[in-house]
Amino acid sequence: MRTSELLKDCKIKLGISSNYALAKALKIPTQRIYDYMTGKREPNAYALARIADCLGLNPLELIVEFEEVSAKNETERSFWADFRLRIVKPSRGLILALLCAVTLWTGLDQAKNPSGFFRRGKYA
Repeated sequence: MRTSELLKDCKIKLGISSNYALAKALKIPTQRIYDYMTGKREPNAYALARIADCLGLNPLELIVEFEEVSAKNETERSFWADFRLRIVKPSRGLILALLCAVTLWTGLDQAKNPSGFFRRGKYA
């Protein structure tokens, strides 16, 4: 799995080089960090959420990705794959909605302050 890659990315982002410092930063026991790096153990939801916070990722997407990969049978794997698609779609819609809201808000601000690019009455 990509656990060690994610942990290395955390180290780079935090500007640290040791697993001990990473464990302190993520508030995860040092032995667990070593186990995650060597592949002896898979991270639990808490560890994945801490890693996602460190990297600026959506914790739920990361947890679902790991659940999908570690699912024991095809039924569970397809459930997690479908679930991941369902949580990604709303976030795309949310981004679009936020962009529309910001555009509308800045447009209203310009209407209140007519000294902007589109001044009323200048060419009318």
